[in-house]
Amino acid sequence: PGCFLSGPFAASFLTSLCIPFLVVSVILIWHAMARSLVRSAFAASRALPTMDNSSVLNSIGMSLQGLYIGICVTSFSVFSCYDSGPRNERVLSSYPWVVCWDPVHRAVVPVAILAILGCVCGFPAFLCWLVRLPPLPHG
Repeated sequence: PGCFLSGPFAASFLTSLCIPFLVVSVILIWHAMARSLVRSAFAASRALPTMDNSSVLNSIGMSLQGLYIGICVTSFSVFSCYDSGPRNERVLSSYPWVVCWDPVHRAVVPVAILAILGCVCGFPAFLCWLVRLPPLPHG
């Protein structure tokens, strides 16, 4: 018995799914650093423009929309198998060294299902919910 989600297949798959979280983290860290710099010595010279919260949320949303197709492809790649080799085994299209439904593959399937529900279905549902919200009053 090996560790849960161990090996190059699981590491590669999970790393691909973590990219949106890394992008959002970088945007938030950049925003926090820029705000602290604007409040410091640069404030007098007005060298750095400030970004309000809506601009940061817009940047996050645009980044996630750009990464959406890649996350969809990665999430569904766990279920794309084909016959290969002399024994006619079913292997993954994206990871031909992984035999479909062996223990290594089965360990990653729940993560793929969560990614499909959370990212592939959840992100568009969240955007539809945002569109349906009434506009906020200005001022």
